[in-house]
Amino acid sequence: AAAFRGQPESALLDAGAAFAEVIHADWLRTDTLERLQSHLEAGDRVVFVSASFELYLRPLGDLLGIDEALGTRLEVRDGVATGALDGPNCRGPEKVRRLHEWLGREDIHRSKVHLVGYGDSAGDRELLADADEAHWMTGDGTAA
Repeated sequence: AAAFRGQPESALLDAGAAFAEVIHADWLRTDTLERLQSHLEAGDRVVFVSASFELYLRPLGDLLGIDEALGTRLEVRDGVATGALDGPNCRGPEKVRRLHEWLGREDIHRSKVHLVGYGDSAGDRELLADADEAHWMTGDGTAA
């Protein structure tokens, strides 16, 4: 976050959009894209919950047609990044909290949804524990 200190918000948004284009074009695994597409085709609501910065996740979500992207937020004051985080890093229990916060904003009670979670890092363990159907993904894209 400190690397963004003093950058105007417009520059952050431009960087996020450029990063999303690169991720979308070159870095998403085929199995990830197929999994997302199958959920979208089934009419499921898809939410990214990641420790990545929201300014990167939101444009990527837009490119992929994903409902919401919840991630680590950078603090911006008077249109300029302060170099601090606006809230905790979106890892571990914070992922669960942010997802439940989103469900509340959408007026969706947790007991009324079947939550399918995918994770591939230690920061996903709590989110997967909260899911009704959890998938731990290995490095080659297969479920463990």
